Amino acid sequence: MERLHWSYLEVGLLVLFYWGLMIWWIRGSKRKQDLAKPLTEKEFAKCLDRIWARHF
Repeated sequence: MERLHWSYLEVGLLVLFYWGLMIWWIRGSKRKQDLAKPLTEKEFAKCLDRIWARHF
């Protein structure tokens, strides 16, 4: 009976790991979509200001 409980724990951990990977993958693909959309002039200016602030 003790062996049966450990197998449930192992399967549960595997499911948690799988769902964690799925959430990570979905967030990553969503972020790529957000980066692909064009910036407005105001957003572009902010982006340039951040770049210039880092280098100087």
